[in-house]
Amino acid sequence: MSTSNEKNAEILSLPLEQLIKRIAEFKEEGDSISIDNRLLLRQMIRKMDKTTSPVESSKVFVGERDKEENRLSFIDIDKIFSCHNEDSPMEGELNDRLNIDRASIVDLSESIDKLGLIQPIVVQDMGDGTFRKVTGWRRIEASKLLGRKKIKAIVRNDNFDLDKHNLSILHENTQRVDLNDYEKISAVFHLMKRSFGITDDIEMRKIFTQSNNLNKKNLKHPTEEIKRNLEKIKLLINESKVYSSLSHLVKHLNILDMNKKIVSFLAQGNISFKTAEKLHSAKKLNWKSPWSYELIITAIGEDSLTLEKAIEFISDNSTNKKETKNNVGTLMLKMKKGVSSLEKTEKEDFEKELAAICSKYFTEK
Repeated sequence: MSTSNEKNAEILSLPLEQLIKRIAEFKEEGDSISIDNRLLLRQMIRKMDKTTSPVESSKVFVGERDKEENRLSFIDIDKIFSCHNEDSPMEGELNDRLNIDRASIVDLSESIDKLGLIQPIVVQDMGDGTFRKVTGWRRIEASKLLGRKKIKAIVRNDNFDLDKHNLSILHENTQRVDLNDYEKISAVFHLMKRSFGITDDIEMRKIFTQSNNLNKKNLKHPTEEIKRNLEKIKLLINESKVYSSLSHLVKHLNILDMNKKIVSFLAQGNISFKTAEKLHSAKKLNWKSPWSYELIITAIGEDSLTLEKAIEFISDNSTNKKETKNNVGTLMLKMKKGVSSLEKTEKEDFEKELAAICSKYFTEK
């Protein structure tokens, strides 16, 4: 008699089409699904994602699908184009490198010179003797630094699809090279706009807001269009594999509104996302010192302060506008209650001092 583990292993080894069918069957069980089957379902979904993802996420450098479906060869570097080539822009192509760290390219070139190119790049054969970079821009640049004319590449021969191409770029960077938070949200935002056929950022943000409200059940009478938009966004989030949920994505949208210096420090890794959030919200505060908001950002970013230290620094150099308003209100209430208890001479002195304060800070119109 076969054990539970053997049965699970047998299911996980099923061909892709049968695996997808079994996943659908498990999902139909809904809340009644057993704990064992729930765990197995997660394993099946991970297996499906790994098999269908445009980029292999396993520890094996060249995926089995790439070996079977594409050819591995050496190609001319000067025949490879991408959004990074100023003379070969492609409308709608994802720019995966908004922040260029030249020092890391130099380090990579030294590694390639010493160990060779361990991981081939991936390109799309455009059918005219040229190739479109899918993954490996840093490896291409490092090879150029070494003066190399050719590079090892997995060449895809399937029909070119821009959306699939962009997803491949995104998967590569999030799984192997780690984009910074600004590049991640910019990339996903770009993919969402393309998928919805939208060019206006504000319109896309509106769709996100409506969908997030519906997802949180804060929208009482959603239209069918809003419902469709939510399902589409959920599907794209699952396909992009960058954010775990819609609320997770919406939280990071704030990055697109942040001060350029905050974004720069975030991109360089000088500050965390939480510190960037704190700096962004600190813009609304009253600053005690003559330093400008920009100088505060620079001080925190250049010193690479932790979130705790940044909060302490901001607190020491600013006051909350709401707190300031409340302090004035408290004083006014105290004054109103206290005036009646003053002696006659004290009241006269108080009125003189109050008149002096009013003349200093207020002018009659």
